[in-house]
Amino acid sequence: MFAVLEKWQKEGFNLEERLKRTKGPFIEIGGPTLGDYDMVDIENLERKLHVSNLCQGAPKIREGGILLEGKVDFQADGRMLPFRDNSLGAMFVSCLGNIKTHPYFKKYYDECLREKIIRDSFRALEQGGLLVWQGCKNQDVEFAENIGFKVLQYSGLSNIPYFYCVFEKQILIKN
Repeated sequence: MFAVLEKWQKEGFNLEERLKRTKGPFIEIGGPTLGDYDMVDIENLERKLHVSNLCQGAPKIREGGILLEGKVDFQADGRMLPFRDNSLGAMFVSCLGNIKTHPYFKKYYDECLREKIIRDSFRALEQGGLLVWQGCKNQDVEFAENIGFKVLQYSGLSNIPYFYCVFEKQILIKN
């Protein structure tokens, strides 16, 4: 069976150019993503990407225990980010919520983890801010759209349940 690449983006949308138009800081939730993002080169962003995680690095299961890879700029829970409302320009998320059955991860497990992070991202992002999600699921897109995000771009393989997606927090027009 062959996988089909499914790809779409809003006409005229360019992620790098759109990121330049945001005003607030850039953060990554659950980082560091050591393999980079497929949709954007995070090493060459116009602004520093401030990396966060619950731990001091990205936890990886290894024989005999947990190894923390990479370094974070600050420790934070993506369900309750320490940022004011409407203050962030862009948020980057990679394969969030892949909590394993390993005992180390049990204290972080939450049935609604992904929804809570999407909701808090919506709160913290500025109007027109971007949520760049690598490892998104169909139910994440549905939830994000229901609370006010708009999909600007997605891509993925038809045989894999995770894909890449860029959401925009809608700009409210005042009358």
